[in-house]
Amino acid sequence: MLSSILVIGGTGMIGQHLVTASLDAGHPTAVLVRPATADADAGKAKLMEAFESCGASLVYGGINEHEGLVAAIKQADVVISAVGHSSPEEVESQLKIVAAIQEAGGVQRFLPSEYGCNVELAEQMLEPARSILGAKLRVREAVRAAGIPHTIISSNWCQGFLLPRAGNPEGQKQTLLRTTV
Repeated sequence: MLSSILVIGGTGMIGQHLVTASLDAGHPTAVLVRPATADADAGKAKLMEAFESCGASLVYGGINEHEGLVAAIKQADVVISAVGHSSPEEVESQLKIVAAIQEAGGVQRFLPSEYGCNVELAEQMLEPARSILGAKLRVREAVRAAGIPHTIISSNWCQGFLLPRAGNPEGQKQTLLRTTV
């Protein structure tokens, strides 16, 4: 029997690929999306339509809406977080997911958003990486303390994030369709 999957952050850079992979594997897949996402970003609106046409369910809500988050999690066997990591606060927002998983019960596996280097080495990093990895470590510790079955994916940096920014100190937005290493 295939597990039902809930992807949080499914319209982002990594999340959209997680949704696609889940659907391609035949899993019943739901994507938690903020109600304003489609209105604010035409590209994400198209992506959401594509997800639905491939069989995904869109669940409107957010990690700051506890009751809705718990309700969405109750429908899933596996919860995958692809929450962004632009600030320590954004990373630590996953603590709300941890609390909702505890309340919902029944989640067989949680994958927190850690797609990057080993956060256990956070103290060896320079800022701003130290703060962001420290936040990821606090989420990891909360998941462990809660006794939630989980899987940590540490891919040692996401080149799709880093390469477009190399040599771009001003952080100007650039379009990158694909990176192959």
